[in-house]
Amino acid sequence: MMTPNDIVGITAAVNGGTGVLFQPRAEEFTYILTAKHVFDDIIEGYGNNISIHYWDNNTTTFIAVNPFEIQKGVNYFPHSDENTDLAIIKIGRLAIEDKLIVSQNYFKDNVGYYLSGFPKIRRDANDGAINQNTYRIDNRITVLNNKEHNQVEADISKNQNLGELIGMSGGPICKPVDDYLMVIGIQNEVPNDIEALGRSAFTPIEHFSSIVDEYPDDLEPILPPYLKCFSFLRDNAFALEVDFFNEQRIEYTRNYLKNKITDVIASGVTPIGIKSFFENRLLVNEKEINALVQKKIWLTWLEFLTILNIVKYKKFDQDELGEIFNSYRLIYSDSEKDWTFLLEDELKYADYNGLKAESNVFVGSKVAPVGNLFLPRDKIRNIDKVYDKSKFKTDLGIHPYTHFNFYHVSFLEKNCILEKLHSFEVIDNEQDLCEALKNEYNELFK
Repeated sequence: MMTPNDIVGITAAVNGGTGVLFQPRAEEFTYILTAKHVFDDIIEGYGNNISIHYWDNNTTTFIAVNPFEIQKGVNYFPHSDENTDLAIIKIGRLAIEDKLIVSQNYFKDNVGYYLSGFPKIRRDANDGAINQNTYRIDNRITVLNNKEHNQVEADISKNQNLGELIGMSGGPICKPVDDYLMVIGIQNEVPNDIEALGRSAFTPIEHFSSIVDEYPDDLEPILPPYLKCFSFLRDNAFALEVDFFNEQRIEYTRNYLKNKITDVIASGVTPIGIKSFFENRLLVNEKEINALVQKKIWLTWLEFLTILNIVKYKKFDQDELGEIFNSYRLIYSDSEKDWTFLLEDELKYADYNGLKAESNVFVGSKVAPVGNLFLPRDKIRNIDKVYDKSKFKTDLGIHPYTHFNFYHVSFLEKNCILEKLHSFEVIDNEQDLCEALKNEYNELFK
């Protein structure tokens, strides 16, 4: 679980200000998202060297990137609107953790954020050094309302004085969410007329996309790398966790499944392609849009597609996504509730359009299931109370609880593999293992 202290890992000291380290879908470079005015002192002449320091988890210190000359369109990409205080710096790839997600949901989810950075007053007190003494994170942020020039007004806890905020420009407005750091924007200057009121302003993260649009040949979208290709998720898929005594029994099956992932990667199907095709239809609750940029939902899809390839003896490509979705629905919940408790509140109102009666619905979830992994339609029809059927998203005449079977995706691991270790462990060739897996999955994917 992430904590506020982990925010240091995405915060960089940039020139006299601050920046946000972001790893786009690229192998060779890393972004620093920051405020344009951080470079006001050097931008006129260009050619001046800028300094960058970032947190290194291995040494637990801030280390310096070699100073380099700022060049527009090469390593410096400012927003073309003079009133939009944003810029992207492109530097060589850094070994940073891929734990950052972006969100546009800041008005609904408006509390619990932190502003981090390197106040000038602290740098001066440390003779300009960048270290733990000059880094600050205890500014709590509450999102308030829209301002002009694409900015959003925010409340800063403790009514910090201007001296403690100069140098924070370009710093992330973010908060820990489970295993991620969710960033909603970057800090801009604090106007003197509202500083005494403890107010500030930030520019939402989505406005960086305008810079990317201006330089399509030089910049990648502000998206996590694993949305580009399933290959970034391969090592995390099919963990098949067992105790020490069963590790050797499961190893052959685990490696086989991980190797089959290459079929999904080679098919051209990508997380961003699935997301673009289905959007909110991928979710139990369409309002949980932040889940669409988190790793877990795409790990779930990667394992699901790999299993389908085994069952159907084929590689499904991007054009066949609609066929898959109308044959077996996979939906995901970002709720803190156990999946069985979603029956009363949300599961009935997910999007089932196109799914025929007697189909199987697979449910992935942020929270590990604690009870049943299978809810057959004849069992849950008894809870068929008076529902607002006008909200159902199904084909005509179909009721989710009387026409669909519901499986948690953990069923595919626990019931189809882990509980069958006694039969899988004696298999020593891929053809027989594929047949054994296919037999286990067949009933679920008729």
